[in-house]
Amino acid sequence: MNAYSKRKGVTLIEFLLAALIGVTVIMVIGSILFFSLQTLPHSEREHDAQQALRVSADVATKKIESATTLFLLPDQKLSDADLKPHWNYLGLNADGTEIVNYIYDKDSGAHSKQILARGNLAFIYDFVASKRADSNIIDFAISATNQATSAVKTLTVSARPINANYIDAPTLGTQLSYAFAYRDRQIADEKTVAAVSILVDASASMNDDLAGNLTVDDSAKRIVAVENALLGHADKQNVVKGIINEFSAENAVEMALIPFNLTANIPIPNKFSTAADDSLIHRYQFYDVASKAEREDLFNAVRKLSSVVGNGSNVGDALRRAYYSHLRFANEVQSSSEYGAGHSTENYIIVVLDGAATYASSVGGTSSDRFKDDAGDQPYLSINADPAKWFSAGIIGYGDKTSTPAEQYVRLFGAKIKTLSSGIYIVAYTENATELTQIRDIANVLGVTNDHFYPVTTSYDIDAIMTDIKQAIVKDLWTVRGPK
Repeated sequence: MNAYSKRKGVTLIEFLLAALIGVTVIMVIGSILFFSLQTLPHSEREHDAQQALRVSADVATKKIESATTLFLLPDQKLSDADLKPHWNYLGLNADGTEIVNYIYDKDSGAHSKQILARGNLAFIYDFVASKRADSNIIDFAISATNQATSAVKTLTVSARPINANYIDAPTLGTQLSYAFAYRDRQIADEKTVAAVSILVDASASMNDDLAGNLTVDDSAKRIVAVENALLGHADKQNVVKGIINEFSAENAVEMALIPFNLTANIPIPNKFSTAADDSLIHRYQFYDVASKAEREDLFNAVRKLSSVVGNGSNVGDALRRAYYSHLRFANEVQSSSEYGAGHSTENYIIVVLDGAATYASSVGGTSSDRFKDDAGDQPYLSINADPAKWFSAGIIGYGDKTSTPAEQYVRLFGAKIKTLSSGIYIVAYTENATELTQIRDIANVLGVTNDHFYPVTTSYDIDAIMTDIKQAIVKDLWTVRGPK
């Protein structure tokens, strides 16, 4: 028998080989287990980051879609100290690491903070939003940056505000918005009241059509078109809501109507008062257009416009009425049960006219002190078209063309009304080049810039102009009331 075959046991070499194989297997298994243990928390963090992106995008989309008012906040990140009452906020926090949603609670008067994407050692988050130039669509990008690898995951979403009556956003590409402020309801205790007065030329030429031709077609008359633009109407193409109805959807907006021709002592029954009566100024009261009853009272005043058309255009007297009406209303706001102390007033004046100022209101005297500059009515007993009689009390001017007193009267109250106005808007209801120049002269006195000057044309009618003015006022008003 072979001696080798009789040998029992394991040689040293075989033992070492077996041990080496065992160690190798253990090392492989250990590496797999170690890698698995390391990968598991990393995968969980990746999953958490992706989940945070989805949650943030979902909440932001819903808030944008349901907002009644939306402000993109350029170059602003969110901190507790910068939050304004009545506003909710969503976006990047102050140190730029996480996405937060601040909800305002009207009962406590404080904001609660909801963290949508929490920054940590593994990931930090970013939020950038912009509005498309040609629509109300809001595009926003939410990203998560891996702090170990610098890899970035980004989720890009678009949302359209379905219920918004106002959106404020910088031009695309000009500024980055890291957050937005929003409201999803109207706030009843708004501290800023908008007072909007509409001064309407009721001179005889307002019975003409746009081209300046006398017409028997009521629908073509300038004064009727103004009534319709204020009240609303249905034409062949669509239904026009009218500027009063459009403003009724806003919160804390009050409106007044001030017609004028020979004087601003109208509408009837007190047309051209022959007795001094300061109480008559209350005909020029402001109406809360959100109230159906008060809105109807204002409608009734507008419906009288056609019936008060007369000769002359005393623009200065209309500005006088507007000036004192706005002053009186601002004082009433402070003491009223509806508003009260702590409320402020923003004053907006819309002037609709078709030519130059032709009359002024005089209490008698020299050119430096003859003009009526208080709040009340006066006995307008005479019309003095003769310059030799312009030192007398009454109405002075030519009536059918401008004059030095008429221009001086506009300058007197133009300077006054500029001191309290948040915005003056001129509607020039004429296509005549000379008349347009005369109206621009009045606009210049009032400090009206080109973007607040609206000539009526066949392609840009007064309905569209009134809608644009309403939108301009609302934009300015929301800037005052806004979250910034």
